[in-house]
Order: sequence, then C-alpha cells, then structure tokens
Amino acid sequence: MDQEQTGLSTKIKDLVEYAKRGNMVLFEGVYVGGGDLPTFRWSKTNTDAKRFIDFAQEMSARVLFYKAYFFTSRDIDECKWELDAVRDHLDSLDVDEPRRKEYRSKLFEYLTRLNGFQEHIGEVGEIVLQVKVDGDLYEYIEDEEWYEGYSELFDEVRSLHEELDEDSEDLEDEVN
Repeated sequence: MDQEQTGLSTKIKDLVEYAKRGNMVLFEGVYVGGGDLPTFRWSKTNTDAKRFIDFAQEMSARVLFYKAYFFTSRDIDECKWELDAVRDHLDSLDVDEPRRKEYRSKLFEYLTRLNGFQEHIGEVGEIVLQVKVDGDLYEYIEDEEWYEGYSELFDEVRSLHEELDEDSEDLEDEVN
C-alpha cells in the first residue's frame, strides 16, 4: 500500500508541519534515555495531537521528538518465527493428544490471524510524539486499531510459548 494514503502517515506529516509553524525544533526519533525520567502519557481517548503540540508549546517545549512506526514484512516474520518456536517446542514435549490438538488449534488460529495483517505492510501502525520539559517527558501515542490487534496477537503467541514452558517444567517434575 502507498504510504501516502494511510491515515497515520498523513497525520504525522500534518503534525510535523503544524509544529514547524509553531517554531518547534523537530527531531525524528524518540527519547530512549534511562528509566529515570518521569513520563506522562497523553490520554488515549484524546486523539487531538495538535492539542498535545499546543500543550507542549504552552509548557515552553522547544523540541518535538516524533516517530512513525511502519508495519513491515519483518513484523510478520518475527511473529512467524515465534510461532515456529512454539510449534517446535510443542513437538519436543510429551503431552497427551487432546492437549496437543488444543495447542495446534491455537497455533493454526494465530497463523490465520497473522496472515490477515499482510494487507497492512507498508502502513504506519503507530505514531509517537514526545517533548521534554523541566526534566519530565510528555508523550502522545496513537495506534491504528489493526496495529493494536497485531500487538495483542504477538502477546498471545508469547504467552502460549510461556504456557508451554510451564507445561514442560510440570512434565519434568512429574517424571522426577
């Protein structure tokens, strides 16, 4: 998909222009300093990013950190690798057939859901705006609904992997 046509791709460009008109200095990237900085996150229910920029200017912020996260085939591949690792782990376990079928069914469901995200490759899934004022970090994050769905799916796959790890430990305890 053409990156120019997606909602957040357009929005981030508009926001950068808006901040420029407000004489803010722009830094393409996000603050990734240590966890020692108090962080305040703009409410997810308020998607008025221009209001966030206005707020930053009212707080005398001069630099706007910004980042658009594009969804790529690598995102799909990373989730597939995790699914493969779960499948390999399942194959190495001595679990009863009904439980194995349950896990395989989950893996199939996850793979089917993952394939549905192919259509979003090249789109912006998330935008982040940040300003640093008086030692505090303020940030605005907006995600596309489909991107939240992808993140939830990846979390579910990781949780399944952890569940298998626990089952593996339980089986080892039963043997010993």
